[in-house]
Amino acid sequence: MADDFTYGMVRRQLGKATSATARKNEQIADMADHIEELKSNYNHATERNWEHRCHMRALEAERDVLLEALDVALGGKENNPLREAVSDSEDAPRIPVGPRAGQPVEHRDEIYFAAFAKEAAKAPSAFEIFKRPMDLIRRGSIFR
Repeated sequence: MADDFTYGMVRRQLGKATSATARKNEQIADMADHIEELKSNYNHATERNWEHRCHMRALEAERDVLLEALDVALGGKENNPLREAVSDSEDAPRIPVGPRAGQPVEHRDEIYFAAFAKEAAKAPSAFEIFKRPMDLIRRGSIFR
């Protein structure tokens, strides 16, 4: 049996070790919470980015369909004055400049998002999804 001095010393050391372990566990839990918060913020930003991309692709597809309809009505691409104003080059501004802030999602967006999600599930990478975005949009039957 240990004397009172040794017992007190061991008890103090165990108390210090226990509190140090508790502090480390709290730090680890705080770090895990911080990492989860960062993941959540990243996921929300990524989701908003994908929704914005989908919306832009849908608007560009609508523009293309309207231009093709005007081409037919005016007797060909060369007779369509809007063809000169529209460009698909990288330097040309995308229309419109941003997403429709504050407006509800429309039916055509829901159709496109559903088609996009189905195609995205099949694709092995983001490159495959966006390789031919206009085909993806047209296959998504957004113009119903």
